[in-house]
Amino acid sequence: KKSRLFKIIPKAEGVFTLTAILSSKRVNLLTLQIEVIVGNVQIPTSPIIQQVQKPIAKKPVSLINCEYCHEKIDADAKYCPHCGASLIKEPKAETCSSCGTELPKTAKFCAKCGRKTT
Repeated sequence: KKSRLFKIIPKAEGVFTLTAILSSKRVNLLTLQIEVIVGNVQIPTSPIIQQVQKPIAKKPVSLINCEYCHEKIDADAKYCPHCGASLIKEPKAETCSSCGTELPKTAKFCAKCGRKTT
């Protein structure tokens, strides 16, 4: 009751903590702590919401299948973590040192300038 509450609180200014209990004859059903501010009281405030740093987004991981064991692996992996195979691509073509034409790795002569490959 309101009148009962004012009899409990002293006539001084301050912050008072009360405990309200709702009970049946045998059991306490609910216990509630209530903070009552009486008068003009300065309460130090602490920020309830703190600024949270945005998580640094990780680059999306794209997956490919290993050419040897066919397990899913990171696209930028140099070795398969499952079978250990090297995933470093050997160039399939060479460049002519004379004219810069791209040649198959098995070519013995440049098809454009005729120079012998090394």
